[in-house]
Amino acid sequence: MSTSKACARCGGRVEETDKFCFGCGAKIEGQVQPEGRLRTFLLFSVVSGILFAVLYGTAMHAVNGMPLSGAVASGILFGLLFGGAMTWVMKTETYRAPVTDRQDFLYRTNTMLAKLGYVQESGSDAFFTYKPTFRAGLLAGKITITLGRDEAAIVGPAMHLKRLKWGI
Repeated sequence: MSTSKACARCGGRVEETDKFCFGCGAKIEGQVQPEGRLRTFLLFSVVSGILFAVLYGTAMHAVNGMPLSGAVASGILFGLLFGGAMTWVMKTETYRAPVTDRQDFLYRTNTMLAKLGYVQESGSDAFFTYKPTFRAGLLAGKITITLGRDEAAIVGPAMHLKRLKWGI
């Protein structure tokens, strides 16, 4: 079962499997979709596992004489646990918001994103990207907004989108 979304150019309804909008002929490919959880899990697991194995392994070996193999195994285990936790915390979702007044919607969205710790990185007529600042969190992901005629698709970390929904 495919789900419909809004064309970035005209706002018409298109299916996720469509390559072109039937209303205006715009190419649909390349619209932002949420990242997969496997990618997030692997990223956090590998990075935290390596860092923890090196730091913890070195410290435990120097202080307690713990064998490096045990410290490395602990680092790998920590990496898997941390990766799973961060995958759950940093999951990416799509929120669809109704847009009746484009200028008012952008004003309210920009205000709320600024309160959450995001600044606009780039923007065009119908597509905006916001990057996190330190206030949003060290590991917060980007938020993108694709504006259609009567709906906006907002893609970003679920924990920030949940707070954004209440403000716009």
